[in-house]
Amino acid sequence: MPISLGTYIRERRKILGMTQEQLAEQVGDGVRQSEISRLEHNHVSLPRRDRLECLAAALDVSIGELLIRTGWMEEGDGIATGLQEALSQSQTHEHVEAIALEDLSALAETVATVRDMVAGATLALEEANRSIETVLRSLNAAGPPRSVASPKLGSMDQWETMAVWV
Repeated sequence: MPISLGTYIRERRKILGMTQEQLAEQVGDGVRQSEISRLEHNHVSLPRRDRLECLAAALDVSIGELLIRTGWMEEGDGIATGLQEALSQSQTHEHVEAIALEDLSALAETVATVRDMVAGATLALEEANRSIETVLRSLNAAGPPRSVASPKLGSMDQWETMAVWV
């Protein structure tokens, strides 16, 4: 479940051992400690894209990670809707292209980050599956523990009926 942008900023800042003032200095662009405080207390919605880039860099995360962790990844839907509206209202495509380039760049970064996260999770799951298979093979090869009674069930013993064969 995503956390609020303010909560994420505060937690990440503390992990990095920074004060609000130090984070404001790292963000630069005239950002003051009071603005960081307002962000952390959710008194400001999503900052402008340029400020968001500086904030992500100061927190040592990508914009994609920042958006994913805080639930703003759904903003991609709003970007697509905004582009469609701009296309329908605009006689020329230059206005739309200027909007689209910036928004699509942010969206592409988010998609790439999500793809990397999914790939990492897939690798972790595959490794876990291999470990489980190894343990099960080892258990099957070792047979039942010596302390477990093994009553006969037809031609198979109890251990064989409980074992998972891989």
